[in-house]
Amino acid sequence: MDLKTNEGVAAFFTQMHDRFGYVPKKWGHKRHLFASASQIGLCSKKQKYMMERGGVVIDDDRPEAWGVFARGDTSEEWHVGVCHRAQLNQFGGPETGLKFQFLGEDQITVIDEARRLSATPDGIMWLRGEPILLEFKSIDPRVTLDGPKDQHRRQVLFGMGIMNAVHKIKPRRALIVYLDCSNYAVISTFMVDYDEVEIGALIDRAMLIHNTPLDEVTAEGAVFNTGECAHCQFAEMCKEGVAAKAETLDEDTRFDEETLELIDELADKRWRAMHKENLAKIDKDDSTGKIRMMLDGANAAYAMTERYSIRQSHVAGRETCDWKRAVADGVDLSDYVTRSNGSVRLSVRRRTDV
Repeated sequence: MDLKTNEGVAAFFTQMHDRFGYVPKKWGHKRHLFASASQIGLCSKKQKYMMERGGVVIDDDRPEAWGVFARGDTSEEWHVGVCHRAQLNQFGGPETGLKFQFLGEDQITVIDEARRLSATPDGIMWLRGEPILLEFKSIDPRVTLDGPKDQHRRQVLFGMGIMNAVHKIKPRRALIVYLDCSNYAVISTFMVDYDEVEIGALIDRAMLIHNTPLDEVTAEGAVFNTGECAHCQFAEMCKEGVAAKAETLDEDTRFDEETLELIDELADKRWRAMHKENLAKIDKDDSTGKIRMMLDGANAAYAMTERYSIRQSHVAGRETCDWKRAVADGVDLSDYVTRSNGSVRLSVRRRTDV
């Protein structure tokens, strides 16, 4: 690397950033052995993999692996400063009793040793003597929030559940604060109330993950198509397991009447949803065509209506490779061909004999 050139200096700084950009948090407990609040909303299979894998190791050669963690940590640090300044200035007046605990360097992890559960809230805000659990999140400005993300709502519920079970401070409400990572002046806030039923279900979920062997834990990301698999470091291993299990399924399994009735109801719900989906696609395609005709007729690329902003533009085509034709022409591609693990397909057809 030639540091006398502009390119060399820029490359040097980039490498420095990639190597020292993130300092992982140090935990006082073996975090991977616990079902934690921040992970309870993730796919069960992913959580089990993380428990069996051990502590997280950040790959220095892949800065994108730690970039989101660093963003979260720095935005949390900024919020800690805001809270400290507000308390110092007695924001809201003495009657409000504004006070913060467990912020920043004073952050604590609440542990339920007996059940191997843990939660690390970002802080506690006291208002008129009431403790409110705080959770700070950073968010991409392109994301529109109508409420808290489900994973984050589960996180604070789980955290409140653990604190109410084992800690002297027992919050019954939580505040989730989303900070626009492009403009720190913009936040979105959502309150979450203590819900004993849902908290109980989350704790049951954690205990099920603890007590179920890895190959029997449901791969929820794949089964429910949550989108988690696209960014999961265990996706390939998981797909191998799902594919292997599918090959052992029994065609002659007999179900009791109650289970069959439930499967029938779910299958009917799925069939009707697919029918509505097909009708919706027809409506969508028809509306798309008519809008494009009207814009084309006016030689327009853009229209602003009372409720919508509409734009049509050219999208470059994708590059494709006709590998069958290449093979037919005598090109040997065997060294470049791989086969995926495949997936499990569910087919539901309406019976015609009933």
